[in-house]
Amino acid sequence: MGLSLIIGAFTPLAGIGALVFSINFFVTYLNPNLGEWIWTYVMLMVLAAITAFGYAGHSFGVDKRLVERFGQPRYPIY
Repeated sequence: MGLSLIIGAFTPLAGIGALVFSINFFVTYLNPNLGEWIWTYVMLMVLAAITAFGYAGHSFGVDKRLVERFGQPRYPIY
């Protein structure tokens, strides 16, 4: 996911993967007996959701080249 986000390839799919990963951490540390501050994971989920469902990847990177070559994808992530 990190490499995909750095080079800008399949950015929305990497964002969805990061969102699922962050949700997993959030659910894991939801136990109040652990003493973990869970709002860090909420912030990570929000940032991943913005990356996944926003307009990420259309300015720079591999995704821009893919859109120029093949046009807009048919799935509703973009």
